[in-house]
Amino acid sequence: VSVDNETAAFEATFRLLQLGHRRIAFLRFVLLSIHDIDPDSKRREYGFRSALKEAGIPSPEDSVFNTFSKDTSQSPAIQACLNTKPAFSAVFAVDSKGARLVAQAANERGLSVPGDLSIACFQSVNRYAGNSSGPQIDFEAIGNESVRLLGSQARYPTHLQMPTKWFDGETIAPPKR
Repeated sequence: VSVDNETAAFEATFRLLQLGHRRIAFLRFVLLSIHDIDPDSKRREYGFRSALKEAGIPSPEDSVFNTFSKDTSQSPAIQACLNTKPAFSAVFAVDSKGARLVAQAANERGLSVPGDLSIACFQSVNRYAGNSSGPQIDFEAIGNESVRLLGSQARYPTHLQMPTKWFDGETIAPPKR
């Protein structure tokens, strides 16, 4: 049982596009223990790029940034995200930590969220990301569904993808014109 990362990322990106954002950064997570991009991040990035492609928006290489567990608001990827020209009007992070770091870095520069920069992120339904907008994952429901599957005595392996629920937080708005 897993999260339907691709669909959730597609839908979240599409929401940003509907608001008028055309320069959207994507923050993915690198898992050092496997020396690669986190598998969930890969599926989320695929959904992000698919939404841009469907909307006819190019997905330049300078729009994807790698974050690490020890990053701070001053880390190179977070700073590069905010230094890119032309500037991004929105950032979509694969997790709430990345979103918090971007928000902190934006605040340190005197930028307001969502006035100057919109931020969306994946997060738990428990909203550890505060009032961040984005797809919410119900980890308790995933656990319950996993237990149900284990007890079902299914003959064949089953893979279920659980949907996310969009949370309208306080971190996205139409871009400034």
